[in-house]
Amino acid sequence: MSTGRRYTEHEIHALFERAAERQEQARRAEAASEGGLTLDELQRIGRETGIAPEHIAEAAVELAAAGPTRPAGKMLGMPVEVRRARAVAAPVTDEAWEQMVTDLRKTFKQPGVAGRVGRVREWATTTEENRMPVRVSVTPEDGGAHVTIEQSMRSSALGLTAASATFALVALLFGVLFAVGDFEPGVMLLPAMFAAFALLMFGGSRFGFGTYANRQAERFEHALDRIDLIARDAAPAAERSAVPTEAEPERAPRLGLDDLPEADAESSRPGRSRTHS
Repeated sequence: MSTGRRYTEHEIHALFERAAERQEQARRAEAASEGGLTLDELQRIGRETGIAPEHIAEAAVELAAAGPTRPAGKMLGMPVEVRRARAVAAPVTDEAWEQMVTDLRKTFKQPGVAGRVGRVREWATTTEENRMPVRVSVTPEDGGAHVTIEQSMRSSALGLTAASATFALVALLFGVLFAVGDFEPGVMLLPAMFAAFALLMFGGSRFGFGTYANRQAERFEHALDRIDLIARDAAPAAERSAVPTEAEPERAPRLGLDDLPEADAESSRPGRSRTHS
């Protein structure tokens, strides 16, 4: 049904431009809901927003090298896992790995245990007393390596959560017992005290684990920076050692002056010029 309004030429261009934009936005939303966007579509969107296509392509390569991201492990809102990963562009040689292990020992202040499973190099702070070991794995990939540093705090978090739950259960049992029994009013402070212990332990655990996880995440990033730097510094030396040295060209034998034949006395005299009278 026509509204009867007539649009000017300027309004017609603006109308169709907005309609095209709305159609493009709807298409992108539909594509995203069905299964995401392709790299070409992402580059087209980035170009419209001022991001160069080559930067989006490089970011896609780094994302693929880093592997699928995994949400940080949490339990009752408490972080129980710290994990950081990075793709290193240079290969990790045996000499570079030794330097990395030395640097990891300084960073985490523990000797740790280094090993190798197939092509994967590993280092961990595994000890009998350490219930939250830090594990580092280096996997070779396409001329580089994929480095992962992770630490699980789940067992310690479970222990503290169980202790908090025990205090809460004791407070509940005492509360029910004192409610149905005939006790002095002052005795009701006992379940309140256990309930306070439970809340303090649980709240302190959440705060403590959160602070510890943030500090460890920064330490992991620093360790990854060092690993990346060591791999890059060791790469040129490895490449130089892999290039065969060129054979030294043969030199012509030196000619001894004593081996020269003695010149004829007549030929050695300077020539005489003749004049005709």
